[in-house]
Amino acid sequence: METNAIQDIVGQISGYVTGLDWSYILTFIIIAYGFNHGRVRNKIKGYTRLTTKRRYRITIVGALYAIIIYFIRDYQLFQVEVLFRSFIFSIVFHKLIIDGVITYFSKRISIQTHTNYEDKYNEEFYEE
Repeated sequence: METNAIQDIVGQISGYVTGLDWSYILTFIIIAYGFNHGRVRNKIKGYTRLTTKRRYRITIVGALYAIIIYFIRDYQLFQVEVLFRSFIFSIVFHKLIIDGVITYFSKRISIQTHTNYEDKYNEEFYEE
């Protein structure tokens, strides 16, 4: 009985993960890193004279990128849910997995920096 439940859960998770738009997820993560880079952020601040917190910047960029993808790929209305699920998944995937891997390897390689990447990232995420 327990084996069937585990198989059902694994089947549900694999169906969910394969149903995501992985090209959107990976390109969105790269674009989000680019928009959060200091130079790009300062240029945007110079043009708009607005400062935003990191989480709002990422949300705005992700929403705009999803709208652009929707029209470029000529999606149907029912496919908006796929983009929304991919957007939510990419935020979680980016924060939990990619940042964790980068932090782990930067500590393992023992790169000497003036500030700890994770502390700086979290500080910018909550204070900007």
